[in-house]
Amino acid sequence: MSLRSRLTLALVVVALGAPALVLLGQALVGWPAALVLVAAVVTAATLTGRALSSPVHDLAERAREVADGDLGLPVSDGDTYRELDELAGAIDTLRAALQEARRASLTDDMTGIWNYRYFRLRMDEEIQRALRFQHPLSLLLFDLDRFKEANDRYGHQHGDSILRELAQRVDANIRDVDTFARYGGEEFVLILPETDAAGAMVVAEKLRAEISARPFKSGSGATMVTVTVSIGVACHPMNGDTAVGLIRAADIALYRAKAAGRDRVILAMRA
Repeated sequence: MSLRSRLTLALVVVALGAPALVLLGQALVGWPAALVLVAAVVTAATLTGRALSSPVHDLAERAREVADGDLGLPVSDGDTYRELDELAGAIDTLRAALQEARRASLTDDMTGIWNYRYFRLRMDEEIQRALRFQHPLSLLLFDLDRFKEANDRYGHQHGDSILRELAQRVDANIRDVDTFARYGGEEFVLILPETDAAGAMVVAEKLRAEISARPFKSGSGATMVTVTVSIGVACHPMNGDTAVGLIRAADIALYRAKAAGRDRVILAMRA
């Protein structure tokens, strides 16, 4: 069996075996799922190691023979090069699969933008960067106004369509360095590096106007609905120097925007 075949078989066995082990662990009383996951990882490592060990061992042995002066077998042996090519191809395939899996784990399924997990990772990184270089950093937290009413009236398919279109509109009007993510439900969040309070307010007003200016299509495309958002803005260092502090300040500002009549931007009060 070729190296690629062995690697493929190992990966298939791991992919099929891990879920089975998890289900088995859940079915057995007193067996923590964590132990089953550890077993799956050990199985994966064992199978992959067996698939790789033989050709790598043969190659190492041949290298030692050549170093000792045994040139009886040409170094350019076709089988050796073929297996090395197969190994490189398998590694590239595995790397691409891992990268895709990581991207999928950080992306919101509904809208295609970043999810809450990625937002928290980026927020922590941007806070540390702002503190280190003493640069401003702003955070926008915005929520669709009366979204539940629209869902109840037109159905969840209509609501999902609005969320996707809103994500597209905002994403088309921000910088590459900004991080736009779905915070949860009908709430979204936007990180603005190198942006002070004045700049953040300009961005927030631009996005608010862009969202309310043109009606949104329903899921079927037959109904056009006007959508508005309320936005809370918080800034570093004015409103704090931690991710939690900025999120809390933006959330309070968002609540004030809702209470003031919706469809507006409110800047958080100085801490």
